[in-house]
Amino acid sequence: MTILCNIAAVLPDMAARQPDIIAIRCPNGIDGDGRVRYGIELSYRELEARSNAIAAALARAGIVRG
Repeated sequence: MTILCNIAAVLPDMAARQPDIIAIRCPNGIDGDGRVRYGIELSYRELEARSNAIAAALARAGIVRG
């Protein structure tokens, strides 16, 4: 069974309930022990802030949903 998830729908709730939990990790290579290094880690709070900033910039540019 495939369960669909709309990140935009759940992000505000996750940011409110667990703001400091890591939401996204972006790999940035492998360390000397063969483990993945992460160059960027964003908490739910940071991810929501960036998402809101992008949405606001798009709206200022006249880009709307749909």
